[in-house]
Amino acid sequence: MDIAPTGRRSRKITGDASLAFRGFFDHAFTLFAHVLATDGATAPPQRFSYVGGSYTIPTMALLSQGGGQLLWLESIVRDPGSTRSRCRISAHRRWPCVT
Repeated sequence: MDIAPTGRRSRKITGDASLAFRGFFDHAFTLFAHVLATDGATAPPQRFSYVGGSYTIPTMALLSQGGGQLLWLESIVRDPGSTRSRCRISAHRRWPCVT
């Protein structure tokens, strides 16, 4: 439990998961997930989670989407036999905090 600068208390839960397995031939599949949930009515913005930029979604501006409830998924398919070694798909969903 965190205490915000205004003296209000907020709760946050964060989870990360990954799943990886081999496919046919030398292909490999990896799935990453990140989830954040806060009690949005009292969570201050510094407790939010953000996506955007090279480490999450490269096509979005750095830290362009954030909020108290966030789900980010990324899947990567690797084909070591080709010059284009991977296909990366990222998706996210942000829910606004209700005050």
